[in-house]
Amino acid sequence: MHRALTPVRTVLGLLPLLLTLAFAQGQSPLAWRALYQGAVGGEPVTLDLAIADDGVAFARLTLHATAETLDGAGRSDPDSGALELAFAPATDAPPSVALDYAFLRSTAAAAEPAPDPELLLTGTRHLEWTDDGDELTVALTRPGGRPAHGTLARSAQYVSVTLREGRIEAGYALPRFAAAPGLARRLETAARERMTAFVAEGRALIDAGDGLGWGWTQHEATDVMGAAGEYLSLLTSFYYYTGGAHPNSHAESLLVRVTRDGARAVPLAELFAAGSGWLERVGALVLEDLAAQEAAWVTNGDVSELSEADLGVFTLGPTGLTFHFAPYAMGPYAQGPFRVTLPYAALTALAAPDGPLPAFAGERGAADAQR
Repeated sequence: MHRALTPVRTVLGLLPLLLTLAFAQGQSPLAWRALYQGAVGGEPVTLDLAIADDGVAFARLTLHATAETLDGAGRSDPDSGALELAFAPATDAPPSVALDYAFLRSTAAAAEPAPDPELLLTGTRHLEWTDDGDELTVALTRPGGRPAHGTLARSAQYVSVTLREGRIEAGYALPRFAAAPGLARRLETAARERMTAFVAEGRALIDAGDGLGWGWTQHEATDVMGAAGEYLSLLTSFYYYTGGAHPNSHAESLLVRVTRDGARAVPLAELFAAGSGWLERVGALVLEDLAAQEAAWVTNGDVSELSEADLGVFTLGPTGLTFHFAPYAMGPYAQGPFRVTLPYAALTALAAPDGPLPAFAGERGAADAQR
């Protein structure tokens, strides 16, 4: 007999609480995570699904036809593979699902009122003796609407590694794309080298008798922020603590073009046409947005122009080109990180023909046409 699934409304109501607890230290309850892609109701869909040891499931759902990104929570039955998730519009929380939940001590329910979900997902993760779910049959239903059906295929399985030694803890989570083995090796090699270097530095201090105070922690999570044609936009979010008044964080991005010959990194400048004067125009748009967010270094005049290096952490997603700024970059630590998204329509005149921007903007244009 399969266990009954907890009402998805109950778990959806916990989502803000879970996001608040994201940076609490402790062993992660997440046991499994994968990225699924396919068509539901004839429209392209991406589902980033994470399942905890206790069957609680978290997900980020991207509906490419309408350029919607939704956060969801619910339950997964470990015996039957049955899945129920309730979704609401994604909040302005850290973009990484792995980072959001990597440090939770528990996913235990709390008495919180649940908002009305915007979309329900029911389905089955196909569990076989040889595989734990390479396909996912789903139905998506909006309130008062009819369900749309489809099958999603697993495009990436997440690798999760944690090393603990006394007061040292380090780890990473990243997607392994079976269809792009070169990219998978690149991501995992870099993450493993960073973890090894962090642990070695901590061990050296311990061996020298200096100690680590309350301990050293470093975690990183790589997430797919967008995909269009041959292009894949990735963001790696870092969290680390090595003593001091507070932990720190930053992000690094990677835009790759995946072909039969492998995966090639695409720098920011290649998004724009030669001679377009893109840096001045894009910089002005970003500064205008940062000023509206009251970023202190911008409003007080300390930052009055942006270099290509300042704009070096960027991602392409459903709604536009997003620039990511770490704490301290545009304001004091108390203001936290900043993100600025420029809609594709604002970049059309600057874009390189047949480059990443037209590829992603084409999906956005299709979404606008449907609306």
